[in-house]
Amino acid sequence: MSGTLSAADEAKLNASSAQSSLSPTAGSRTNATAAPTRKGAVANPADYWSETAFEKNSYVDPLDITIVSLAPNISWTANGSTITSYSNAYAVPYAFQYDGWSSSGVSFSWNGCVNCENLQLNSSDTWRNTDFEAVIVATMGAAGYAACGFNSDPAVFQLSPFIRAGNNGSFAWGYNSPSGAAGGCSNLVHFRENHGFGNGS
Repeated sequence: MSGTLSAADEAKLNASSAQSSLSPTAGSRTNATAAPTRKGAVANPADYWSETAFEKNSYVDPLDITIVSLAPNISWTANGSTITSYSNAYAVPYAFQYDGWSSSGVSFSWNGCVNCENLQLNSSDTWRNTDFEAVIVATMGAAGYAACGFNSDPAVFQLSPFIRAGNNGSFAWGYNSPSGAAGGCSNLVHFRENHGFGNGS
């Protein structure tokens, strides 16, 4: 899935998201490696846009508590023809602190380049957990185990969101395959996507 959002469209959105009082703050940000630069590019016109945008993917449990999320962010300048520079390329991973998640760590890759028409930051992280189902079963008993599909495999959640800076100040967003949830009680969660101008965590 992907989409594009202009600055004017972003201003029209009413960006509100439910927050749980049980939900701790987001994890520390992880900086991306340097983006490629097209060599030998001719001098570009002056910058017209300086923007910051994010894409955030999450898995949310039946109580609307965010279990895991990943939010790549990028700031860039553009002149209508190319991306002239970027800064603050990073991602913010998050895992609900009370469920004992382990993470593969955030990985990054790039599409496009500085002095190209666009620059896309791809991020990915995978979380594993054996406590998630135990919490559901402890709370709901046999009905919880049935709701989890009688699946005792560890829960595995994978997110791969991307944010693409555009040469005209717009941005595109989406997520790469594979993004998914598997294992015990993974059928109880739902996927959530948010994006916008500014910083996301």
